[in-house]
Amino acid sequence: MNKPENKTDRICAVAKKCSGCQLSNMSYEQQLKWKQNTVYRLLRPFGTVKKIVGMSEPYHYRNKQQFVFKKAKNGRIVCGLYQSKTSGVVECFDCLVNNKRACEIAKTVTELLQNSGIKIYSLKNGSGNLKHMLIKTGRTGGEILLCLVCAKRTFKAEDKFIKRLTEKCPDIKTITEIVNTAPQGVFLDGQESVIIGKGYITDSLCGMKFKISAKSFYQINPIQTEKLYTCAIEKAQLKPGERVLDAYSGVGTIGIIAAAQTGAEVLSVELNRDAYLNALENARLNGVDNISFVNDDAQRYIEMLAKRGERLDCVIADPPRAGCSRGFLQSLIRIKPKRVVYVSCNPETLKRDLYFLTKNGYKAEFIRPFDMFPFTNHTECVVVLERQMDARR
Repeated sequence: MNKPENKTDRICAVAKKCSGCQLSNMSYEQQLKWKQNTVYRLLRPFGTVKKIVGMSEPYHYRNKQQFVFKKAKNGRIVCGLYQSKTSGVVECFDCLVNNKRACEIAKTVTELLQNSGIKIYSLKNGSGNLKHMLIKTGRTGGEILLCLVCAKRTFKAEDKFIKRLTEKCPDIKTITEIVNTAPQGVFLDGQESVIIGKGYITDSLCGMKFKISAKSFYQINPIQTEKLYTCAIEKAQLKPGERVLDAYSGVGTIGIIAAAQTGAEVLSVELNRDAYLNALENARLNGVDNISFVNDDAQRYIEMLAKRGERLDCVIADPPRAGCSRGFLQSLIRIKPKRVVYVSCNPETLKRDLYFLTKNGYKAEFIRPFDMFPFTNHTECVVVLERQMDARR
């Protein structure tokens, strides 16, 4: 592990107002120690917890950021970070965890909006159009995706605002618009249309290329993601021809990388339609043909496999913070894969699911935390479980 910085000179001016970085009062070394202890306390009953993998440069790591708009009493348009507890907006263009270029683009967008005539959505009376925006950045190619979320259809490619924005920010390769009618919150639900570009950007991860759209899931810290995925695939010990289920697969990142590197037959399942379509494209983009994709709920799909009596050698699960559903785990146990690689973004739900798996024939052989989200209280973990010999009888 690279030795982390112990810098104390980078202080966020809006940390208390924003509350997005819960550990901003700690040095980075203190943060890693706190996270290591948290994971150890939760997971030590299941096995040895390895040393956390931190970052050598834990700043500006996010490749995805959302900025909210509001109109101040003096008429000025304010742009910043959403304060979920109060539904307020914290003005900030120099966030220590957001991508620097994304912050610069957010500032440019806000400046262009001031006298554009574009109306900002009001939570109080439901008037106005523009609610918030999403900016995604590609680490390897520097491509930018900008998604504008509005209460109703607002933007066209020929609009003066769009033209001025792309002139000032030529690295914005695509702009999309989502029409979202929800009264409040920062959501990407709704019909999406492409204003300019292809509607996606391309990034590289572990030597593979991936298309990323506004709605598709893609890990927000690419530097740590490469370490995380390398560890998970290595510890999975996959062999050519083995049958692997990649559950909650997103845009297919870990499944495609695993298929390309190991020669295993990978079956990826993802519920989000946009992510599923991106995954299909990503497999074609990388010329990986020993992987197939299913657009379905992970629990429903593995239950179907179990009913059919299907065989799996390994299951790779990368669920959301809520963890795996009980139905998913019950079906996994019926299929009896030799190995389970659990990639978790929530040690609390991971503890719950490990308890269930270890009570039903599995043993945790490897546990390692990764700091995917410096300055926050979130920690990612890779756990590898193996089915015990006596449980196979």
